[in-house]
Amino acid sequence: MKPILYFLFSFFIFLMSCQRSTEPLPANNRPPIKKVHLIAEDASCIEAWLKLTAENTEKDSLNYQLTLYRDEQAIDTMLFSGKDTLLYDSALKPSKSYMYFARIYADSQLAAISDTVTVTTMDTTSHDFEWQSWEFGGQGGSSSFYDVAIINENDIWAVGEIHTAETDQYDSSGNWVEPYNAAHWDGEKWELERVPYVDEKGNVWITPIYSIFAFSANDIWFEGGIHWNGSKFISLKMNINFPSHVNKIWGTSSSDLYIVGNDGLIAHYDGKEWTRIESGISVSIQDIWGIRNNKTGENIILAVASEELSGKKPYVLKITKRSCEKLKLGNIPVWPYGIWSADGRYWFISGGGIYQAYIPVEKSWRKLGELANYFCYGIRGNSINDLYVVGMLGRIFHWNGKTWYKARGLTGYYYSVDVKGDVVVAVGITVKGNVADKAQIVMSKK
Repeated sequence: MKPILYFLFSFFIFLMSCQRSTEPLPANNRPPIKKVHLIAEDASCIEAWLKLTAENTEKDSLNYQLTLYRDEQAIDTMLFSGKDTLLYDSALKPSKSYMYFARIYADSQLAAISDTVTVTTMDTTSHDFEWQSWEFGGQGGSSSFYDVAIINENDIWAVGEIHTAETDQYDSSGNWVEPYNAAHWDGEKWELERVPYVDEKGNVWITPIYSIFAFSANDIWFEGGIHWNGSKFISLKMNINFPSHVNKIWGTSSSDLYIVGNDGLIAHYDGKEWTRIESGISVSIQDIWGIRNNKTGENIILAVASEELSGKKPYVLKITKRSCEKLKLGNIPVWPYGIWSADGRYWFISGGGIYQAYIPVEKSWRKLGELANYFCYGIRGNSINDLYVVGMLGRIFHWNGKTWYKARGLTGYYYSVDVKGDVVVAVGITVKGNVADKAQIVMSKK
């Protein structure tokens, strides 16, 4: 055979062998897989989630072998049952595109190849902050802020208890001067406020406020029984027994509102009356957050419950208007205190460390970076690459999707944080030695 003919013949045989090596082959004792689909589910700055679905002629009780490829390189191999499977890839780079596909093997023979999908990771956000700090009270007693809500950069509320040199005593006219329980920011200055609760007998009470949630400038909730409608505070008596202050509030509107408190207390307000939701636990519920699922129209609502040094078991709860479900704990922090999500898929927990989970996966929570050993209270954010966590000893941390930033020059204990766009506000107390002193607010605008 002439050299040129021999070369063409050999090249043809080579192409045929390559084609046979990539086409699905029948699997011994297994139904053939008709088609495999790989779908890009989600991506952060450094990780990606993909879903693999397979079309089988019948359900297979035996396992296949799945190999996932990123940019033509095999990165993971696992058993595949034929059911929908969520795949995870990490250690990626921000703002970069990656190509993925999967191969399914049965008895060491290629059974199917998925289509190729492209995943583009998110970019990181800025760590550029300039912090301002304000202190209030402390003269008439220890003062503190417990929660904060940002309506916009010129309309912010902080709530707590503030005792000044003029409060907690009788004035020259013989009238008792109540302490303050809130502060309002108008874009230029903070002004101390008294948010009143009026009982059925007309008595006015100025008590500490532990929680606030704002839908708009004219629709704000303080604790569970005080509502600001834009012109006045309206006191709403709860028609249920809720023997606890309200630790946190979350809702979609003033006719769809949830509150949580100590001893496992949960309640829902439908705009007319409150209904208790039995949690099945006696542990204090520290935080609640929810996201509307745009596909189903339902809310995804999670809460965390824990008590420091009590020895009681911590919980992550999934809440509906009528029920409460205990989720699998995995390795969540010993004392979970805060919970937050931007989209209902990625969830973050603060407490005895910072943890994250991708909720569709029934696996444990994973530590988020090097802050796993810090104790923090509040957690809120704009997105999964713009997250804020606050805690003791001046700890205000920012996660930009890849790295953590720690605010410098702050010394307070911060219980809560809120963020909207470029505005971040954290609230708590100042501490001198081991003694709580003044209520403190710190704010930054990027």
